[in-house]
Amino acid sequence: MADQSFYPGRETTPNPGVVLVRRRETLANPPTPAKRLFQSVRRGEIQALLGSEPRHVPASASPQRRLKPQEVDRMASEYRSGKTSTDALAEKYTVDPKTVAAHLRSRGLRLGRLPLNNEEIRRAKELHAHGLSLNAVGRRMGRDPKTVKAAIAIETNPPC
Repeated sequence: MADQSFYPGRETTPNPGVVLVRRRETLANPPTPAKRLFQSVRRGEIQALLGSEPRHVPASASPQRRLKPQEVDRMASEYRSGKTSTDALAEKYTVDPKTVAAHLRSRGLRLGRLPLNNEEIRRAKELHAHGLSLNAVGRRMGRDPKTVKAAIAIETNPPC
């Protein structure tokens, strides 16, 4: 038999192992999730949920994944090649994009789009000379028009 003084707010029943809890005394100041649950029960939301079709509950977040130094080096070399983005790397290595960015910065890489290389500048100047606007050149090259304009301006008017 449980000691009444040791379990305040509880009563024992004739059935061994069954303990009744006085809700008023024990949950006089319940934590916030319990308060929300009581309010939902009072409003009838719980019954509405139980009476309806079961809904899809998304899986919880995956556990934290630590990358090995070899994986970080491989990730850095892939990013350096310019053929992949931080989002693609995050998906490939099953980590958050912010984690990818932090690892790349730790390897001394600058994130974001790289400036136009000499071949891209030549192509942009050629397209612009054929009468395309900077917006059209940027769209065709998959680059921002301001980047194209800056690259052409630097190439035609080099700094002193």
